[in-house]
Amino acid sequence: GQFAGAIASSGVVQLELGFSKFDQQIAASCGPQCATIMQYTYGAIDAALSDPQRNAWIKSKFAADALSDGDFRYLLADAGSMAVQYGFSERLCNPMVQAAASANGAVEPLLDAFSSYAQTNFYSTLETGSSEEYSTAYLRNTAASEEKSARAWLYQTCSELGWFQV
Repeated sequence: GQFAGAIASSGVVQLELGFSKFDQQIAASCGPQCATIMQYTYGAIDAALSDPQRNAWIKSKFAADALSDGDFRYLLADAGSMAVQYGFSERLCNPMVQAAASANGAVEPLLDAFSSYAQTNFYSTLETGSSEEYSTAYLRNTAASEEKSARAWLYQTCSELGWFQV
């Protein structure tokens, strides 16, 4: 059959490879205090990933031991942004702000708060319930099933849309 038209509640209207405006909107939506804390936390994670002595440690802190550095960064970018995008910024920001207030400049409480948020609030929204969903190896499995709903979106993003968080 033919269609005269279609309506999409979240339709793509402009494709962008590096979608920096997404991150800018996330930062604006969560507020300057939370955005600053998250930027600092992501910087600390990047530093740990770049250090061969701490690379495995930082991944294990997030129960993401098997992920490559790139897959891990993608997981954490989504973990932070999805809370804000879907209206639950307080689940991320409140613990991060509290951790920063009592950290006395230490990064460990921030990492602990972000890890706790990710594993408690974000992983539970994933089809596997774990960081595995962000693994390239997991995504290589092409077997279709109701449980693997994210693979189609990630394929479309990677091959047709872009919208990578930069």
